Amino acid sequence: PEAQWVVVLGAGVNGTVPSQALRERLEAAQDYLARYPEAIAVLSGAQGDGEAITEAQCMYDWLTARGVDPARLRMETKATTTEENLRCSLDLIEAETGTRPAQIAVISGEYHLLRAELLARTGRPVVHARPRVLLPHAGAGGLRRLGRAPILGKL
Repeated sequence: PEAQWVVVLGAGVNGTVPSQALRERLEAAQDYLARYPEAIAVLSGAQGDGEAITEAQCMYDWLTARGVDPARLRMETKATTTEENLRCSLDLIEAETGTRPAQIAVISGEYHLLRAELLARTGRPVVHARPRVLLPHAGAGGLRRLGRAPILGKL
């Protein structure tokens, strides 16, 4: 795969149901996991106001209901900001593997991806940013690449 680890940044949950923005991210994550059977997804997001469950749990439930193997999913339930999503997800990966990954893929909305790119200026792993929207003119995999950058130096 482009990256063995793909981090899916959370978005709003309506009770226990993903918002439109989160559903679009989940569809992109499902596509990535289908395309790269060795990839593992970190589902990152805490419980916000008006949400009955964490964003991570909502993503887990949605993906497993659509046939994604639970063994390929990790839940990160503490993060409430883009910076925390990335830092906590990398910490989770490091705790599992003993090392930070050389690269990760990130699935989110345009705003989060821009923030991830800005955070990426000072660190080590390479990020393959993935927008939540599939574009008809996109290249391989149906997803437009927004860029690669080192990420999370001080985090």
